[in-house]
Amino acid sequence: MKSFLETTEALSREIRKDVFIQARGVEFGERFFCLIDCLRGLAETARDEGLLSFEEAAKDVPPEIGLYKEIQWITSFVVDGIDPDEIIDVAIARYWMGNFQGEDAMMYYMAVLGFLMIQAEESVYSIERELLRLLPQDAIEQYEDYQSRKQAPIRAAKREKLFHDAPVLEDDPWTLKKLLEEKILQADDKMMQRALRDIDGTCLINALKGLSPTARQKILSNISEKMVDRLAENWEDLDRVSCHDLTGALGSMLRIFGI
Repeated sequence: MKSFLETTEALSREIRKDVFIQARGVEFGERFFCLIDCLRGLAETARDEGLLSFEEAAKDVPPEIGLYKEIQWITSFVVDGIDPDEIIDVAIARYWMGNFQGEDAMMYYMAVLGFLMIQAEESVYSIERELLRLLPQDAIEQYEDYQSRKQAPIRAAKREKLFHDAPVLEDDPWTLKKLLEEKILQADDKMMQRALRDIDGTCLINALKGLSPTARQKILSNISEKMVDRLAENWEDLDRVSCHDLTGALGSMLRIFGI
């Protein structure tokens, strides 16, 4: 079986040199970043939900990327399981027929390469890194800033739910919950930080699901920003907490407070 590099050798040999000639003087800005981010998302969809979901997701590529017809034909080839050598032959022919200029030439090359990597089931990280290697160093740094700005409102929304969602429970072990909330609200920050060092993440998020927003905010203000983000990422995945899991989590926290 050929490696991915061997598979794409013909693509590189036939059009890569012309792509870089066409891309001279091009400003590698947000259109490129949007394409890489889009391919990253499509790779995640293909990995997590399968090729049918991937095909549907590819119909909604951001309009600023352009190249819609090119993305649709290569998507259909990938979904239909067309041999990558055949995809490359078609991609090369369409490149020369399309007479791509400037940034469109590089965008086309990156799109074809990204879809071939998705078909080869390369990791999401590998796809992102391989595409970034085509950009100059300063563009890579700008891409990281683009990703940070793009994720900021998503992180903020997840944090908002983590801090303010009402408790969602199958049953309410009221006595344990009330006792723990009293201890939390009475504890100073040093005591809270000592207590929270000894609790594991699963227990903590289960307990948070059962606590009032006020008690929850007291806890969250005493853990690292990185841990808050991690809890926020997992918050919606944990829909309802069973009485058994909640009682266990609240009891574990109470024992840490010495009760």
